[in-house]
Amino acid sequence: MTFVADIDIKLARDFMKRHHYLGDVPSSSTYVMGLTNSRGCVTAVAAYGPCQAARLPRSYLELKRLAADNPEPSLSSFLAKTLAVLKKRNVRAVLTWADPAAGHHGGIYQATNWVYAEPRSYSWNCRFITPSGDVVDHKKAFRLFGTSGKKRVLALNPTWRAELPPMKLRYLMPLNASQDVCIDELNAVQKPYPKPVLGLPGRPPQSQRKPRLTCCGWRG
Repeated sequence: MTFVADIDIKLARDFMKRHHYLGDVPSSSTYVMGLTNSRGCVTAVAAYGPCQAARLPRSYLELKRLAADNPEPSLSSFLAKTLAVLKKRNVRAVLTWADPAAGHHGGIYQATNWVYAEPRSYSWNCRFITPSGDVVDHKKAFRLFGTSGKKRVLALNPTWRAELPPMKLRYLMPLNASQDVCIDELNAVQKPYPKPVLGLPGRPPQSQRKPRLTCCGWRG
């Protein structure tokens, strides 16, 4: 017998140290749930919190961490149960990202019927690589030079090179809002699920990047 319930964030952090490659739970998490077995041991943890990006709907949550001591077959069932709890708590929708750079393509989200929602428009910031291999992201570049613009940063540092960071894969789970409404609010398009390694979406050419649209009072 197992059950899903809210758990203390300290307990969740200890679990993540042992079972998640990032090893922590963000302090911004507002819902932290655990799967507890009949012996009282936590066997899976999910942490949800506000979406950090300013252009995302404030009424959505982000799945920030998900891990289990034995991922199959319990993890997908546990994830589905936590989403059912959030739906009862009137959460409109949940977003999460899979990072191909970490070897992830979102298999667990595909198994639980999330929507792969790729942005219609793109606004990535460059990061910069020094000759020694150090990475300077756009935020650090702005702190150092008062600008994060590619041309200006490279003019100040001609031995550096600029590159776009790897594209993460975004998944959507509508809860108390319809899928069509969520897709519209995100200025997104539903696409077939990415496959592991092969078939991961590349970046569109510069000519295909469209300006962001305004809808529902926020920048999508």
